[in-house]
Amino acid sequence: MRIATIATYLAEAMRDEAIVKARIAAWRRRATEAAQAEHQRSGSDRWPAADLGTITWEGHSAPPKVIVDKPGQFAEHLAPRKPDAVAARITIPGDPSTVEAVLAAIRDWAGVEADVELVADLHQAEAWIDEHTSLRTDPDTGDRQVVEMTESGPLLVPGLNTIRSAPRLVFRAAKGVQADWMALGEQAAEAELADAEIPDAEIVEDHEPEGMNGEPSADEIGDR
Repeated sequence: MRIATIATYLAEAMRDEAIVKARIAAWRRRATEAAQAEHQRSGSDRWPAADLGTITWEGHSAPPKVIVDKPGQFAEHLAPRKPDAVAARITIPGDPSTVEAVLAAIRDWAGVEADVELVADLHQAEAWIDEHTSLRTDPDTGDRQVVEMTESGPLLVPGLNTIRSAPRLVFRAAKGVQADWMALGEQAAEAELADAEIPDAEIVEDHEPEGMNGEPSADEIGDR
């Protein structure tokens, strides 16, 4: 059938794509190992890739990034310092009678136990972190810490931590290379479609499904 032949060509193209992706991944791993070794040896972080573009070893000197790894602890620390950056999330049982009771008597919670969680607004929290904190190295462990600079000295900020992004290999194509590759790919695809041997569509005669003894089938009966 025509669709079966086309689907076969499609499946073969997807197979070829998987093979190419595996090749790219293998060469990327090999290039990453070589770039890391060369950077450690000579300090270089940029190399030509023939006339196709350049390979760069990026992120090796990037400073650590501050992250919120314990949101509750950080929100409690931030709340008295920047109240508008922290919201209180109150959790109560969700059955309608409880919700109605809480809304009717919010002042004393109508005898319902509630769990209050402080949640920091990430955008405002990032601004506060940039303005009021800095990084220091723990003299005992050598770990990088996030501290708030106060009048009495640096104060460790709970809930914050640092991560360092792993260096990565980046290929930047030379001017016009990507367009050339796209054109080559389109030409190859058009040539393959033109050369493909796809039969004309087969004509399948319609027939009525029948059950035993010429009776309508179960599917046909169900459609009536």
